[in-house]
This record gives sequence, C-alpha cells and structure tokens, in this order.
Amino acid sequence: MKKNKWYNFFCQNKLCKTHGKKGLGNLISNGHDRNGARKLFCKECEKSFNETKGTAFYKKHLSKKEIIKISKQFVEKSSLRGVARATGHHLDTIRNLAGDVAEHCFEVTGFLIKDVKLGTHEIDELIAQRTQQPTSKNKISFCTDANKQNKNGILKSFHKDSVDYGQVIKDKIMQIVYGVHKRKVIGNMPYQDISIAHVDGLCKALRERGKCFVREASTYPKKRKMIFIILSIYQAYHNLIDARKGLTPCMKEGISNHVWTWGKLLNAKVSVEK
Repeated sequence: MKKNKWYNFFCQNKLCKTHGKKGLGNLISNGHDRNGARKLFCKECEKSFNETKGTAFYKKHLSKKEIIKISKQFVEKSSLRGVARATGHHLDTIRNLAGDVAEHCFEVTGFLIKDVKLGTHEIDELIAQRTQQPTSKNKISFCTDANKQNKNGILKSFHKDSVDYGQVIKDKIMQIVYGVHKRKVIGNMPYQDISIAHVDGLCKALRERGKCFVREASTYPKKRKMIFIILSIYQAYHNLIDARKGLTPCMKEGISNHVWTWGKLLNAKVSVEK
C-alpha cells in the first residue's frame, strides 16, 4: 500500500480529534499560499492550514535559508544588534525572530524529554535509578566551588552520613586566579574524584556562546525574556546539534539516535502519541 505523501504531517487545528496524530491519512494537498508554501486540508475537521504551521518558519517573510543562517548566529556570541548589522535586517525583525525561534526550541526540547518512548517497567526502573535515595552505604557525591550556599543546600536535602562532598577552591589575589586546591567537606571522597570541570565547561560555553552572559560587559540582559530566549536556543543547540565525538547529550540519553541540523530543529513539529 502506497504511503500517504503527508504521512509525517498532522492536523494543526486544536479542536480536531486528529490534532497532533500523524499517519492517519486525513490530509490532502490544497494548493499553495502566496509565498509558495503548500497548504493542506484536513478531511476530518474540513480546515486548511499552511505546511509550515507549528514550525519556526510559520508566517515568516524571510526564506528558510535566511532564517537558519540567522538562527545560527544566536549561539555565536552575537548580540541581536550585531546580528541585525551583520544580516542587514531591521533590529525588530531579528528580535521577533529570536523570540519565535526560542519558543519553538523550548517546545521541541521539552517534548523530546517528556516523550521518551519507554514501557511501564522501563520507566519505573529509570525513575528508581535517577531518584534512588542515598544511604550511608550508597552515598551520593557532590562537587562544587566554595560557595557556602552549595553546602547549605546539600545538607538541607540529604543527611550528611549519606553524602560525599568535595570542593574545588580557586586561589585568588585581587580577583586574579593563580591556582586551585581541593578540600573534602563531607564524607571521604577521593581527591582525584573532586572536580567541577563539567560545570565550569558548561559555564564557559555559555559565556562563549551568549554575549549577554559575559562578565562585566555592557551587553548584560535588561529583561528576563532575553535570558529565556538565549538559554532556550542554546539548550536546543547543545542537546541536539552540538555533537562531541559524534554524540550529542540527547543521543547519550537515548532520546535521539542522530545528530540534528538547524533545519530539522526549526522545521520540527510537536505531535502527541496516537
């Protein structure tokens, strides 16, 4: 049996009972809009919609190629004004696009994390592994810097006998770091295991990729919305696109089986389970 051409699409009408469900054969082609995008017609609810609805390309006057090109710059330490100057587009166009791309990335990554295909037994087993309460014989390990809030937060959440906690302390003179040393705070964690390299690496990457996170810079975010925009786009990029040794974080967790591209991310539609 020949597969419907629109097998991977679904009705975008939220009132339709087929909304979010792919492969039902209820969609047929219904011409093109003025920008050349295909229009689809749902035989169930008798509503038509643009094929780009539900993606970051919906109702955009810019071409898909240009939107992808601009989106890449959002994670390359460029301010929105800098992106506007580099691309020749108006600042308001870049701002609106950044907001739409961020909301789309937030929706897609949230769906992927919540929609992991596991059976009931596998879910119970995964939850047990991730949420197992530590004991004196099965301790949980923490490594942080010397911020006092970290220790207070750990002791508030766990009994001290079930925790191994070490700190990496930066030695400074006049805010200039000249070395580091390690300290056992709770329990008896081996010194070679005390490390905050992953946390420092992520913080470093955020500062390298997001100009508004650079310390003592004039580009600090003036509104919470801007923090949401930059973090949402970077989260999707980091988890789905930025592969290290051929693997992305989502691939390591079994959420995805391949490296995504910007085109796939921005064109992804969030569906529901059938």
